[in-house]
Amino acid sequence: MSLRSADDIFETIKRRITAASSRLPDDKRPILGWSATPVPDLEYALFRLGQAGIAEELYYQIFASKLAGFAEWTGKPLTQDDVPGLGDTFREVDPETFDVGRYNQYVYSADLEEWARGQGKTRIPATRATGEVRVFVRNDSITVADGTLFETGGGSGGQSVTTDTGSEPLRYEAIGDHQPAVGESAVTVPIRGVSGGIAWNVVAGAIDHVPAQRAPTGDIEGVLNNNPVTGGEAAETDPELRERARRTLEYNADGVTEQAFVAKVYHTYREEYSIETDDLAIVPYRDPADPDSERAYPYADFYVDGGPPTADVQALADDWAFPLEINVKAPTRHPLAVEATLRPTKESTTADIAVERAENATIRFLSEFGIGEGLSIQRLTATIMNADFEDIGDIDDLSVTDQATGTTVPPGTDIEAEIGPYDKIVSGGVTFSVGER
Repeated sequence: MSLRSADDIFETIKRRITAASSRLPDDKRPILGWSATPVPDLEYALFRLGQAGIAEELYYQIFASKLAGFAEWTGKPLTQDDVPGLGDTFREVDPETFDVGRYNQYVYSADLEEWARGQGKTRIPATRATGEVRVFVRNDSITVADGTLFETGGGSGGQSVTTDTGSEPLRYEAIGDHQPAVGESAVTVPIRGVSGGIAWNVVAGAIDHVPAQRAPTGDIEGVLNNNPVTGGEAAETDPELRERARRTLEYNADGVTEQAFVAKVYHTYREEYSIETDDLAIVPYRDPADPDSERAYPYADFYVDGGPPTADVQALADDWAFPLEINVKAPTRHPLAVEATLRPTKESTTADIAVERAENATIRFLSEFGIGEGLSIQRLTATIMNADFEDIGDIDDLSVTDQATGTTVPPGTDIEAEIGPYDKIVSGGVTFSVGER
């Protein structure tokens, strides 16, 4: 399908009708008029202003429906600057004749919302500002009822909202019923804006009127907010909703996952720094300050043990098109100091050499731990014994001290609970001595 203009469609209709008419007998051939001026001929009115115009509208409606299925274009009015790129993607678009205004008549936010729902996202509504006001009443028997309205006026704030009828005060409603203490003539009342939006965030002193009570008469004699009213947020805009849903689509797409970034780092640095996949770990999470907020994009901590500088990996994460905001970190290291007395076998004549071999084997053993991997005492014992099983008969006084915490692990206890999922065991020194046979 090509997006054809009404003039182009009209010329096609005119050509076909003229050709068909020319094949009729002279006495049957109609006299055709195609002029638009000074008064449009019947044929011009029927086929240019009528049929061709309707067909052009249908072309743009169909094309707008087509683009409603694309993340980049759904619900998005176009500008003339968008047209060249659109022509590169869709062959039916001729940048020279494409009518942006005609297309935008058929662009609806509802299309974007429907597409976003397909990604499991709905528009985040506006949130209402909240705060407190001090309400001054005639006496302590007066109750400030739930829903009582207060508004901004001409005080120190003087803030307002623009509506179709002009500028109007910002209104707030009381939350719950409130009555002053005995003998008091004022009570603190929690409030919220009657509508959501940032306009309802006002400075201290802005709320100083009660609607329909412009003078200090009646049960309520006055009102004032001594502190700012905050927390109002606008509803999510179309660009924000589109971006959030698009990132969700990318996040769920094959190949665009957190593990894809692990692979990216591994293949980028494995030769230069000899890193292994065990040296890398990624932990997605939401904004800890507001973990339930849908406004925040997912975050991820990415741990790199040794290898490339964290600044280089952070630059790679920032440059790579990825739906997570990645924070590159180094794992918390736990240097383990291992000490023991090795009892040689009766046949051993090279106990000192055996101790050296055991120390070297233990150092290698401690250097091979991956991120989050705990220490098994059984594996450590086997490593020491197997370093020279002919000369090492037994192990006495084996102790392991975590130098990060300064704690010595009780004999026979594995070091697992102390090692977090994104911590790393490293060697903190190995000291073995020769004991009695």
